[in-house]
Amino acid sequence: MDEASAYREQSRTSWQSAAAAWERERAAVSRAAARVTPWLTGHAELHPGQTVLELACGTGETGMSAAAMVGPEGRVIETDQAPAMVEAALRSAADLGLDNVEARVMDAERLELPDASVDAVVCRWGLMLMADPAACLAEVLRVLRPGGRLAAVVWGPPEDNPWPAVVLGVLIEEGLIQPAGPDSGPGLFALADEARLRDLGVRAGFAGVVVDRIAANWEYSDADEYWRVQTTLSTAAARTLATLDDDRLARIRRRVDERLDPFRTADGLVLPGVSLGVAARRPL
Repeated sequence: MDEASAYREQSRTSWQSAAAAWERERAAVSRAAARVTPWLTGHAELHPGQTVLELACGTGETGMSAAAMVGPEGRVIETDQAPAMVEAALRSAADLGLDNVEARVMDAERLELPDASVDAVVCRWGLMLMADPAACLAEVLRVLRPGGRLAAVVWGPPEDNPWPAVVLGVLIEEGLIQPAGPDSGPGLFALADEARLRDLGVRAGFAGVVVDRIAANWEYSDADEYWRVQTTLSTAAARTLATLDDDRLARIRRRVDERLDPFRTADGLVLPGVSLGVAARRPL
């Protein structure tokens, strides 16, 4: 098995395991995406009756917003590589009473959809985690109708996003995980360079490529909530912490709490975050 294939298999397994936590912590994720989701649906230029595809849908929040905008005559296709994520998205659609949503297990780099079959594609915080983002965008271009829109969001530079480094930084210093370098492949900051992100869209054949910065702060009531959310949503943290004994876990938790001090406010914790949004269209 080559390196990319091994990564895809490990990624699928990790996100399958993480699905329950993402469903449980949906409220925290939605707070962080308070500006991101409207950016995605707005730049996708959604209208009633359209067909929308969401890639790496997770538990489906962006797709649910899209479903309300395209209305009963439209359709949203939620896709994710992890069956448990797809099941969570279906539960969310049922809870909201949406009957214009379907969800399918699908590889974003190999879309099982006909050419020119969707009007818009959205992807929230997924493109930077793919083994081959260029292959994904090539598939997006194929399935979009002429003039169809792409709107995707990734995480911006690490210096603008201290929220993951609080936990992961301690784990790196403890020698439990390796730091990600500039050529480390897929990861949170793999597409954090605005010029590279724009070039990726242009090289894929899209027109009118624009890249925006979007505030995406993570807010928590206290350190307990931060710990619970970040150590379960992060597949790397969850895998690592699961192997440790209670004493070492307690030491790591104390170090994490100390690192949260700069982010404490009268209302809880606010950890800054910045996403990069890329929007484009398939040429006519």
